[in-house]
Amino acid sequence: MSSTKSKLRVMAALAALAALALAASCRGFFPAATLSSITIQPSAPQVAFSTPSQAPLQVWGTDSNNNRSQVTSGVSWSSLSPTIVSIDANTGVPNGLALGTGQVQASVQGLTAQATATVYITNVTAITVNPKQASISIASTTLTQSFSALATVGTSSLDVTSGATFVLSPANSNVTCALNTANTPNTYDCTATATSSAEGTYTLKASYPGTSVTGQATLNVTP
Repeated sequence: MSSTKSKLRVMAALAALAALALAASCRGFFPAATLSSITIQPSAPQVAFSTPSQAPLQVWGTDSNNNRSQVTSGVSWSSLSPTIVSIDANTGVPNGLALGTGQVQASVQGLTAQATATVYITNVTAITVNPKQASISIASTTLTQSFSALATVGTSSLDVTSGATFVLSPANSNVTCALNTANTPNTYDCTATATSSAEGTYTLKASYPGTSVTGQATLNVTP
């Protein structure tokens, strides 16, 4: 009986050694997976203006075995549009510096990925239309008046003319208004025709998407 037990122990030890040898040899046939590609998530991040405490961006990678997982170490972040958006090089936390879109980049193990971030404003406390009072004389050679819209966010004031919605009232086909993208920064221009039908007092109201506050200015068209 004792001899049988000894033989079983020997056989078990040999089986264990064989399993270890097989595992060691398999590692040679199946090398460790390597990172083959990365992406930034979210792919089109929305970044609040002047709000440093935001959720960090993430890097997700796909390895040579086609397995996908989040990459949590060794990632280096940078901004390709430093006037629009900055990003912490280690944590991936973005900060919006100006309204618009900007590119951020992640690098790890020789791979890079980019994403386009959109900087938007929140917590708008006021919108101001400048100038607050303006006049156009139909007898003048200058029949156009330019306006701009500024949004107050905390202690900052931002030009939001290009993204604001303007409404002129009362409506008059002899006084037309439109965004002028030829100007830098953009302006909202109102033009009167040289006719008495354009004369009157108008209110130009501006609003910004996602906010409830508005601003307004007065335009007088005189003889």
